[in-house]
Amino acid sequence: MTLLLEVTIPMLPPSVNRVYMPVHVRPQRGHGGFNTIRMTKEATDWIGQATLFLPPLKLPADQTFRMELSYHSNWFLKDGVTLKNKDVRNYEKLVTDTIFRRYALNDKLVWESLVTKMQDTEKEKVVVKLFTL
Repeated sequence: MTLLLEVTIPMLPPSVNRVYMPVHVRPQRGHGGFNTIRMTKEATDWIGQATLFLPPLKLPADQTFRMELSYHSNWFLKDGVTLKNKDVRNYEKLVTDTIFRRYALNDKLVWESLVTKMQDTEKEKVVVKLFTL
């Protein structure tokens, strides 16, 4: 395994529950309308901001990857014992898509992933590590 990328994005992404919204498209010229989904402004803003922290890099398109995502936040309520209702797996898809879109690769190349929560009362962030397998 070779480390290709290690980067810190100084903010957590929105939950997958806030990434897409349903939209009704109006009918045109006698055709019925239809429902679709679109990415929310919150998600597109996060992608735009996160991309600023991703350095220019040429990643191999003929490799498979291991991706490690470490989410740093205060995961506890004020009592210091009870966990907040935050599921980090809900962050994974947007972060993965953002990384792979930035480097013009398909995220199907991720064969292994590790997702961890790190307790941090100072600053929310995502630490991304990408390795070749």
